[in-house]
Amino acid sequence: MAKLKEGDIILSIDDKKIDKDFILAEFLEQYKIGEKIKISYWREGKENEVEVELGG
Repeated sequence: MAKLKEGDIILSIDDKKIDKDFILAEFLEQYKIGEKIKISYWREGKENEVEVELGG
């Protein structure tokens, strides 16, 4: 299973594009602990995707 690492650049979360106005804490308020989200990220010259379960 792929995991995020230091240096990864997050591109989107659940298809919501990350931009300069994105506030992660506000975005995550819509989810509950235990729900899964899809994260797209850039690493070593290519786009990747991982699903993560939110913890508390």
